[in-house]
Amino acid sequence: YAVARWVLHCMEDSQLNIIEFGGGSGTFAVHFLDYLRSAAPQVYQNINYIDADVSQNLLKDATIRNERHEHRFQTRHIDACSFSANFFDQDTKIPTFVLAFELCDNLPHDKLRYTCTNNNFWKAT
Repeated sequence: YAVARWVLHCMEDSQLNIIEFGGGSGTFAVHFLDYLRSAAPQVYQNINYIDADVSQNLLKDATIRNERHEHRFQTRHIDACSFSANFFDQDTKIPTFVLAFELCDNLPHDKLRYTCTNNNFWKAT
């Protein structure tokens, strides 16, 4: 709950946008939203949480995992390079926190190699 407490500490308003790039199956989101619902219900009622991921399968899992937060949680199939200021389709003056835990964590250890002899990709970790 450390991130949720930090977000609450930084806030000056009760409205909040959260975007998590690479949110995957929504595990972080469900715990984050559970905490906000119990610790700061006035913020929870005004939060807009988006799990943005390149994997449609993971986004389906995230939707199921966050069913209890269906009015606060949504998914977007998107590439992080496509992010724009109008991503939320609403007032951009609302405080917005951008999270990318898994995205940053996974970049350095995955390596893809292409072999010309048999036209295959190999993944090394």
